[in-house]
Amino acid sequence: MAKNKVFIWALCIGALIFSGCRQDDDDEALTRAMVNFDQAFVPVLYYSMQGDANRAKHAALYLAFEWQKVDMRYSHRFEDDKTWQYGFDRIDAWLGDALYEIDNNCAVVGANLLEHVRYEWTELRKSREIAYYPDYLYNAQAASSWLRQVLSDKRACQTEWEAIAQQIALLNTSCWQAVNESPDPELYKLDEAELTYLQQQKDRMSHYLVQLNESASCAQADKMVAACQGLSPGIWEAIGVFGNFEASKTYFAER
Repeated sequence: MAKNKVFIWALCIGALIFSGCRQDDDDEALTRAMVNFDQAFVPVLYYSMQGDANRAKHAALYLAFEWQKVDMRYSHRFEDDKTWQYGFDRIDAWLGDALYEIDNNCAVVGANLLEHVRYEWTELRKSREIAYYPDYLYNAQAASSWLRQVLSDKRACQTEWEAIAQQIALLNTSCWQAVNESPDPELYKLDEAELTYLQQQKDRMSHYLVQLNESASCAQADKMVAACQGLSPGIWEAIGVFGNFEASKTYFAER
């Protein structure tokens, strides 16, 4: 793609990255770089999903900057792992296209492209067995969205139940992992208020997940849709805890 490796917003700050970063080789440093990326990524994804191109555009500069840092530091971290390197190339391509669409006020299109970015990151971490708490939420969100769309479609009967059951199983696995595990506050930069809010969303997710499983056991599509509709906001609010919305605003203002 012509827009690969080209982030117009980041050109003016590229020199800062080269002069200010050093190569970190330990696993914790890599995970911290992913956390920093997500703090910038989540606000752009959130605003784009809402169709708010203006706020997504403002937050995108911070995202472009964080991507350049993690890309240059870690794209060749595992030199013999082509999957890792190709994954970074795909993230760069999807992200470049997403920021281009957002800059042209096409937030919804940008949101769809950012979903590809999210998917590539989760696949990369899975390939290297990197434990990363937000991936539970990302996977749950993707499964919940798929189920809601398929079950809301009057032609859902054309979708084999086996495929629906697989997504329900994935949703259960991801949600219960998110509910039963706790993210490291220091690693993910979470304060007490954020941890409390995350717990509230975990309780909300548990409630609707039980409803989903009960309705699924009777193959009640309407009730399954209602459960997914109740579950989805809780997942999104939990994801939002890992975004730094204030930094996105501040970074744009300072430029």
